[in-house]
Amino acid sequence: MSTIKYIALCKLLLQHNYYSNGECRALSLMPSDDTVAALQRLGLKWLPKTTGGELYGKVVKDGINWRLPNKLPDPMHLQFFLTDPVGSFLSITQMPAGFKPGQLMVFSNLNNNLFNGKPLLVKNTGTHLFSQQDIVEKAQGSYSFSKNEVAPAVIRLQNQNTGQILEVESPLYKGKVSASFNLAQADTGFANLLLNGVPEKTIYVLPASAPGNVMGIVDIFYKGSLPADYQFMSVSGIVNTRTYLIPFATAQARFRYKVQRRFNENLTSVSVEKINPGAIAFNTVNGAEPGSFISTSSTAIGLREEPIKGITLKNQSNKIIIPNLPNPSISQIVTDTDGLVYADMLVSV
Repeated sequence: MSTIKYIALCKLLLQHNYYSNGECRALSLMPSDDTVAALQRLGLKWLPKTTGGELYGKVVKDGINWRLPNKLPDPMHLQFFLTDPVGSFLSITQMPAGFKPGQLMVFSNLNNNLFNGKPLLVKNTGTHLFSQQDIVEKAQGSYSFSKNEVAPAVIRLQNQNTGQILEVESPLYKGKVSASFNLAQADTGFANLLLNGVPEKTIYVLPASAPGNVMGIVDIFYKGSLPADYQFMSVSGIVNTRTYLIPFATAQARFRYKVQRRFNENLTSVSVEKINPGAIAFNTVNGAEPGSFISTSSTAIGLREEPIKGITLKNQSNKIIIPNLPNPSISQIVTDTDGLVYADMLVSV
C-alpha cells in the first residue's frame, strides 16, 4: 500500500540582520492570481509565514525518496508579491544608493548565487545581499517610451522568459521616436526594450492584479535546466526540498541626540558616551538655542531590533545624568543637507 503525504518542495526565507533572530518580519509574501490558479491546478499548497512561506506538494513513497505522482510542467513559473503592511521596511533596510520609491525589487531562483551552501535569490555574488542589481523599473497596465533619433525605428518589448514580442514601428516626429505598449497583452516578468534590435533598458511587467503597494516580486521557476542546488524536483519527480534565502542588510545611521536644557539650570555642557563592550564615539556641539546641545556618533551605526544599551548622558562634571539613553526611533531617520543619514532623538534634561 502506498503512503501519500505533503512535503515541502521549497521554502522562501526572508532574512534581515535588523531582527534579533535574523529573520525578516517586515514584509508580507502572497501569491499572484495566476499562481493561485496554478497551485490549484497542480495540486500544490502555499503556506504563508511571517518571514516568507513554504510550497508543499502531495508525494508518494519511492524507495527511500518521495516523488510527485504527477511531475510539474517544465517550465513552471510561480509569482509572489512582496508588500510592506506595517510601513517599516524602508526605514530599517539598507537600500541601494540609486533606489527610488516606486521601483521594484525582484528576486528569482534563476539566479545562481550560493552562499555557505544555501541558494540565494539575490544577484550580488560579492556581498550576497539585496543590492542595486535586484532593482528594476516596473510597468503595469501600459508602458511608454521615447528617444531622440534621426530616423524611424522599430521598438520592441521582448519577455526574457517566454520570448513573447510586442512591437511598434515608430515614425520620426520632431526628432523623436516613441511607442506605447498595452501590457494587458504582455506576459509578466522581465522584458527587454529594444530599439532597432539594440537593448535600451529592462523593465518588469506586473500583472494587472498586482496590488498597488507591491514593493517586490519573488519568481520561483521549475526548469530541468536549473542548477542542481536550485532544483527542488529531479527530472523523475523526486523531491529535493530547497530553502531559498533573500537576505537584507540593516540600515546604517548616525545616532544624533538633540539635548535641550529645561529642568537643570546649572547644566552648561553635556557629553554622550558608549564604552565597551561595543564602544561608540560621539561628538558634541552647542545647539542653535541657548541650553541646547547636539551629540552625534562619529560613525554610522547599524539599526537593531534590540536597543544598544549603555549609551550615557553626562554633564560638564562628567556626572551621569541618564545612564541608558533610548535608541533613536526608526521613524526619526532623516537624510540631512550634508547627505548623511541620521537617526534623531530629542532629550530634555
